[in-house]
Amino acid sequence: GDLIIGINHSSSLLVERIPPSFRRVHLHTVAEAVESAAQKTQLFAAGNHAVDMETAAITSYFREHHIPTLSLRIISDSASEDLPVPFNISWNLSIQRPRHVVLALWLATHPTHLLPFLRFVRRMPTLQSSLADALLHTMKVLAD
Repeated sequence: GDLIIGINHSSSLLVERIPPSFRRVHLHTVAEAVESAAQKTQLFAAGNHAVDMETAAITSYFREHHIPTLSLRIISDSASEDLPVPFNISWNLSIQRPRHVVLALWLATHPTHLLPFLRFVRRMPTLQSSLADALLHTMKVLAD
């Protein structure tokens, strides 16, 4: 649930204007989801304090066009926890949609993952709301 600014994907001029309540971290973008705590630990040991799958591609476009960016993210899962369901089971990356039937079948055959998955999903609305509030606040700060 931490709000972070990926300083390596943000314009320093914009970062300077953001309140210190947002953690400033090195954000590492990967091609595939980091599913295990062990993988997250390895990335952290290499100096990566947060990991995502999108930011580098998005900010590279804006950098090519000399448009300042601010990478504001919210952490959905901690470094100490595995994802409750393999990413390729829960999410269709090519169409950016959940895989409802595949997920239901997987959970039916892996019932010990059901409660962790429900806890993970139950957090999402709160995280989305926090990120939306942070975006609104950030836009007001930058507009002043």
